[in-house]
Amino acid sequence: MKAFRFALFVASLAMLSAPASARYRTTQISLDGTCHVLTLFWYEQTVGATFAGDNCPTGLGTGLVVTDFPHSVRGHFTTLGVRFDGDDAAYYVFLSHDYRHTGHGGYEILYTTNGLGQGSIGGTYSPVKNGVVEKPGRESITSRVKRRSDSN
Repeated sequence: MKAFRFALFVASLAMLSAPASARYRTTQISLDGTCHVLTLFWYEQTVGATFAGDNCPTGLGTGLVVTDFPHSVRGHFTTLGVRFDGDDAAYYVFLSHDYRHTGHGGYEILYTTNGLGQGSIGGTYSPVKNGVVEKPGRESITSRVKRRSDSN
């Protein structure tokens, strides 16, 4: 876990030290029906993320924006590797971006403790505007994906 946090720290420093003219931006989205709000830090094709929310486990992630994908997929997506505080599992988050640029999209989260996928959940996300979450929830994505994988 320390190595992952160090790598994320180094990646974040690299993004934050980029010149102002670089393509750097910050976006906040909420995973609909959960307590998680993601703050995404974009720099060209790389992205860092923090996962937080009221009574929700915090997490850090880093990943890439993928735009050159087979013709069957419209738009582009972001893929993140994420670790949450106090959780030994690894989470892989895929965010599909709405090609109409509304800020809404879909997500898929894969969960594993042994490298062999143990469960997944999916849903939609919405932009956070002026600190307001459109479709808040109380359950965390970590408990939702584990509950779903335990029931299978």
